[in-house]
Amino acid sequence: MSSRLSPQSSRRRKWRGKGRELELVKLLQDHGWNAQRFAMSGQGRNNPDVMALKPTVITVFECKSSQTGVAPVRRLQIEKLSQALDHYSILQGIRLEAVIAAKFPYEPWVFRKLSPRDLEENREAIAAKVEDLKRRLESGSIQESLFRQRLGSVYQETFLRIKPQDPSNWHP
Repeated sequence: MSSRLSPQSSRRRKWRGKGRELELVKLLQDHGWNAQRFAMSGQGRNNPDVMALKPTVITVFECKSSQTGVAPVRRLQIEKLSQALDHYSILQGIRLEAVIAAKFPYEPWVFRKLSPRDLEENREAIAAKVEDLKRRLESGSIQESLFRQRLGSVYQETFLRIKPQDPSNWHP
């Protein structure tokens, strides 16, 4: 059985994701944040889904919407948040935050603030796996086609899973 979604299912998921991102922007604005959604953030661009600003804080969000009891967050999504924060790391006196915002049906938002250590562990894990794959390619133990396939799967690995009952460690 194929794991590919039908075009209708894919569009429905994109619209649900966009709707949740807009819902998050509204929630943040209602709490005094200057927030905006980045269009097409999930389409290969290195933008967070949502960015919110206050005078001394920049917070970037990966927004998850799940109809099931679990919202997986992939390594690539964590890396996008890290890269977004890297752009602002030169600013003095500004606190930088990366947050996963997950919404489940009939449940309040769950917010998981990622620590600098979470972001660094993700980067280290990606780098170690990529280096291992490069060594294996150079030694001839894997072919280039398998190298490319496994390289892509490194970024698709699940970094963490959020459940509706998880406590929030960040609040707007």
